[in-house]
Amino acid sequence: MNRSQQNLNIEIQHRLMEELTRSNEELRLINEFTVSVQEGYSTDRVLFILCKLCIEQLSCGDCCVWLTEKNSTRLIKMMAHCSDNILPVESHAAGSQKSGNPLVSMTAITMEPQFERSPQMNSNGSSKSDNSGNFTFPLLYQNSLVGVIALRHDNSISFKKNHFNSLLTIATIAATKLMQTRHFEEISNYQKQLEEYIHVISHDLKSPLRSINALVSWIKEDNHGNLNNSTLQNFKMIDDTLFQMENLIDGTLNYSKIGYEDMVKETIDLNDIIDDIKMALIVPDHIEIQKQKTLPVVMGVRTHFVQIYQNLLSNAIKYNDKVEGQIVLDWKETEDCYIFSVKDNGIGIPKQYQGKIFEIFQSLNAKTESSGIGLSIVKKLVRLNQGEIWVKSIEAKGSTFYFSIKKF
Repeated sequence: MNRSQQNLNIEIQHRLMEELTRSNEELRLINEFTVSVQEGYSTDRVLFILCKLCIEQLSCGDCCVWLTEKNSTRLIKMMAHCSDNILPVESHAAGSQKSGNPLVSMTAITMEPQFERSPQMNSNGSSKSDNSGNFTFPLLYQNSLVGVIALRHDNSISFKKNHFNSLLTIATIAATKLMQTRHFEEISNYQKQLEEYIHVISHDLKSPLRSINALVSWIKEDNHGNLNNSTLQNFKMIDDTLFQMENLIDGTLNYSKIGYEDMVKETIDLNDIIDDIKMALIVPDHIEIQKQKTLPVVMGVRTHFVQIYQNLLSNAIKYNDKVEGQIVLDWKETEDCYIFSVKDNGIGIPKQYQGKIFEIFQSLNAKTESSGIGLSIVKKLVRLNQGEIWVKSIEAKGSTFYFSIKKF
């Protein structure tokens, strides 16, 4: 091998090492950003991490981010981050119909990166060129513009060579995370508004009921011993109706909240839940609740299982007309889910109504304590856990309710 070939091989090896080093650096930056941004649960936090990386890791002089306004093509400058100021400077004032920055606007229109050299002025007022330049990168999510990141770098040639491709990938990750945080923030705001609305509605709906209840109590006290049986029976009907209305309000509000409360999954021993429910329900002496076999330990939201079993057991007790009432709990397991059952020997459900009992406000019994919401709550909770609920019943002989819960 002659000297020129040796020099060529050394040069190739050197270039390969440079390329490998550059690739490792790109992967390190992308991985570092991905890990860091996972902890960001707000738009401002994600933008701060993005700008901080550009300043500290990519050696940019300045970094600004514009985001698209919801339901609009307008861009709003959200955050600026300078090399001599490590804290974000938020600017929520709207720009022009585009952005007020031509390079940013061009990126928003073309949805492609843009570059321009920074003009420098000589002492005589004429422009001169150096290696500094301005870069803009689109933040894209599923081919839709989320925003634009704008950078100034003192050595544009070095930046293009070392970091251009890395920032394209980082911009895509950032756009995806920004969409997630927007969705999270919207859900959080909606949940807060819903809770406030439920609180107001609960207060406004129950206030007249309490007023009526107080008025009836005063009338009975003022006329104690002077009311005939017919009048007392009418007052009892009023009391029962007020109780039913309050149950209806509570049931409706509980139904509306399902799916918007915090859902923290944990390990749950269903046997403990059943023991707690039996104590809370105060099971009559003539009704026995037994387990066909020990219930499993599952992963899920504890309040979901409490509400499901509490409603099913409450109904099984309430609608049992037998001298010796029997309620049997059982379960089986498939590859993907658990299937639970609650069997009773109560009044049963006519076949023509078995498909309607899970609809809201549907009740087969005129008892005042029935709001017709319990089974609809159970259905909504089961669906929330990616399961199904159904019933098999024979009138006057009893019912068996089945529900499935997806394994997590």
